Amino acid sequence: MATDNNTGFHQEYTEAKQIPYIQVQYIGFGAAGVVDEVRKEGRAYARKIITLERDRQDREVQIRQIEQEVNILRGLQHKHLVRFVATYLFRSNYAIIVDPLADRNLEDHLKDAIQHDEAREQISAWFRCLTNGLGYLHESGIRHRDIKPSNILVKDGTVLFADFNISTRSLKRTVPTTMVGRPRARTPEYCAPEVEEGHTRGLSADIFSLGAVFLEMLTVYSNPGTLEELRSRLQTDVSRSFAKN
Repeated sequence: MATDNNTGFHQEYTEAKQIPYIQVQYIGFGAAGVVDEVRKEGRAYARKIITLERDRQDREVQIRQIEQEVNILRGLQHKHLVRFVATYLFRSNYAIIVDPLADRNLEDHLKDAIQHDEAREQISAWFRCLTNGLGYLHESGIRHRDIKPSNILVKDGTVLFADFNISTRSLKRTVPTTMVGRPRARTPEYCAPEVEEGHTRGLSADIFSLGAVFLEMLTVYSNPGTLEELRSRLQTDVSRSFAKN
């Protein structure tokens, strides 16, 4: 069997006992599946498990979309992006293994930083980290398309972009916010105005979303007690939105 080295690999298993990754604990939901902590040979990883559709045609479309994320992750090497390790298929579950296993996400860190000075002081270094990470993505021909605090991981005092299942290659064209066979990938709170209105989006949509995240980071860093006030001012009749304010 192949080993999980820097290049990554894919395996298909017919029995649960063949799977070398042992579940440690459930973490939560990602954009397209359940996320948990697993270990292999004493090392911890994050695993996203996606339940495949029952309908054959829908399943094939879904697998193509998953493979798009895998192909994107496989080619990325940057200290502020998660690293692809491996994938495997077991029955109706498609698993993606990534490294590192995060300590928390940025959303949880911002909440903690409101009460704790040490967590708040870490934020000041992360503006450059995230700018460099997004710059690398764009230079690689990739749009993230769903930047938000919960899709930014915190590990050992630094930050990493994660969750690329809705990323898209090619800098030379914009992409409609609604495409046949795929969901409209956006989080209303942080999406750009053109995305909110259903128009095509380019690199500027990522930049707007990161700017919205930066505003929340800056608010917590400079005046932590006002984050909820900021979010309440952005509240619309339906949801919180930077694009509409």
